[in-house]
Amino acid sequence: MPKIEVIIFLVLVVAFWSIVSFLFGLFGKSKNREDLTKDNEGDWNHKTVDKSKSLEERNKGIIQKHIRKLNANSYQNRYYIENSIRDCIQEITESEGDSEMSPNYEWLSQWETRANPEYLELKDSLLERFNKHYKDVQKKTEEKQKKELDDKYNKLKSEYENIISQFIEITYRKVSTIDDYGDENWNTLPKEIYRVIQKIAQKEGYNEEDYKDWSKYEWSMPEEFRKLSKYLENRFKKEYETKKKLPISNTNFTSMLGVDFENHLARLLRENGFTDVSGTPATGDQGADLIAKRNNKTIIVQAKRYDGTVGNKAVQEVASAVKFYGADEGWVITNSLFTKSAKILANKLGIRLIDGVDLRSFSDYIKSIV
Repeated sequence: MPKIEVIIFLVLVVAFWSIVSFLFGLFGKSKNREDLTKDNEGDWNHKTVDKSKSLEERNKGIIQKHIRKLNANSYQNRYYIENSIRDCIQEITESEGDSEMSPNYEWLSQWETRANPEYLELKDSLLERFNKHYKDVQKKTEEKQKKELDDKYNKLKSEYENIISQFIEITYRKVSTIDDYGDENWNTLPKEIYRVIQKIAQKEGYNEEDYKDWSKYEWSMPEEFRKLSKYLENRFKKEYETKKKLPISNTNFTSMLGVDFENHLARLLRENGFTDVSGTPATGDQGADLIAKRNNKTIIVQAKRYDGTVGNKAVQEVASAVKFYGADEGWVITNSLFTKSAKILANKLGIRLIDGVDLRSFSDYIKSIV
């Protein structure tokens, strides 16, 4: 065979086999794709379902997964559980290959109108289980939050007991100070509570911008501080009432400040039959600390809580106050003693002097001057 003819023959053979291979490959892929599609359709439409088990039993894993997703978010509304159940049923229908029963993420109440008895029974069971789990989660979350709050609150009480004790003493003096009408100054309590809360907040790292509105808008205050604020109010009222019930005879004058001594005298006067006992303004009192009435007489009282003896100045001041207020009598009461010159001046001006000895048996002293 000539050389040229051999070459042509070989080219034709290669071309023939190339065409045959291409056609075989094309037909084979098409056949495989068709068979695969049929197989997949058979798996979906003819999925083996164990009818000996209930719908709920067959889908335990899916149900548990959706139950675990529940959380106690306080912002969730009443549809939260229903929507969670709907999403669970949606996944179950996909797993079961039951597209007709799929909620398709519509409202659960809408889905119920077309659901079959088996799915309605599943829904009722899920509703009970989801609600129970949600309440358990809620309870645990609330308990955790309460413990965290109590820990913060108790930490504030413990770490700042020294400041709180100072608050009790300072506020006691301010509240017990009677005004011009003879009333205790309870309006100062909320202000003092805010002041001590402010001091504690500063020590806890809060700045003025953080707490500037706490006194006006209590809701803006962190919960542990709101709880502390209520504790301060209750503790103060309890200790205040306890102090007021203490017998006058047990009072230790030496530990008192000037305002404490005035408040003590006001209480002492009331308990011994004086009426209309009132304080005078802190400024411009003209030498009078208390004004009271007894036997239809108005009496000016100047209180002197001294470590030393009281001299002429106190006598002169109360004498001036008697004239200024148009009172009937002037008294100077001290926990200490009076100088000899003070006694001489008081006798001349008609001012009564009551020293620490008389004060400790005040009731008997009052009876003796009737």
